[in-house]
Amino acid sequence: MKSVGNLIKSWGFYLAYTFVLTLVFLYLLFPGAKLVSYIERSVSHPDSGIVLAIDKIRPALPIGLELSGGEIVLTERPDIGALKVDRLRVFPHIRSCVSERVAFDLRAFVYQGEIAGAVRFDGYDTSGPFDTDIHIKGVALEDIAALQNLAGRVITGRLAGDITYNYKSGAYMRGKGESSLVVSDGSVALLLPFLDPGPVKFHSVETVAKLANGKLTIEKLKFKSDLFLCDLSGNITLARRMENSVMNLRGSIEPLDSFSADGDLSGALLTLLGGRTNKKKIPFTVRGTIREPKVRFM
Repeated sequence: MKSVGNLIKSWGFYLAYTFVLTLVFLYLLFPGAKLVSYIERSVSHPDSGIVLAIDKIRPALPIGLELSGGEIVLTERPDIGALKVDRLRVFPHIRSCVSERVAFDLRAFVYQGEIAGAVRFDGYDTSGPFDTDIHIKGVALEDIAALQNLAGRVITGRLAGDITYNYKSGAYMRGKGESSLVVSDGSVALLLPFLDPGPVKFHSVETVAKLANGKLTIEKLKFKSDLFLCDLSGNITLARRMENSVMNLRGSIEPLDSFSADGDLSGALLTLLGGRTNKKKIPFTVRGTIREPKVRFM
């Protein structure tokens, strides 16, 4: 019995040793450069409208990959800068081994926040079609230089919420998706003709939107600050150059009791509102492009 026990222990030791040695060799001989090249080519195809660059890839326990130093650049607007990912961990779904549909769990660390979710491909071609659902938590908008450059103004706050998206082919804006997002405790600079009121601080901006056929439909946008409340809805026809997207929005603004507390800001907004500061909701429309919006109060 003792010899059998020793034999089992020996076999257990050899199996554990072989397993550890295999992991070591997989790590040392991991084809990171080739995998980086393959992923970059798969994502950066001509119709996607984006270019992906990855610094390096390495194995992640238990069975997965960790990408670091990732950057995404819009092919139509390389001048606005890249969207950056500090670290992205990817783990395959176990059922992908016995299914024709490849699926991965994702967890990214970006701009002081975190993005987690899953992506599912229709087959083994990772360039698409695919669908995904993601959850966003604590992303600092002020750290996203590309967003500031694209919007043409300073935007701060913490972004959280959920996004679902389905992609078939062509440009990514032609896919379908839904989002429910909240930006908390932030500010946005108002770019008004002949006025410089400075940034408007807000408690929250809540949005519910849908994407289909290149058009973003904003079902609800609620802006809450100490000075006023604002509701907005409508649609945005997306363009390859995002700042050229055409807006057709309608909403209302409601000044609050503290509206006159901030002299400079309230004065500028008062001029814009035509002197109306009663508590009635003031309707308005937003036309033009994202870069050059045209606001009209009624």
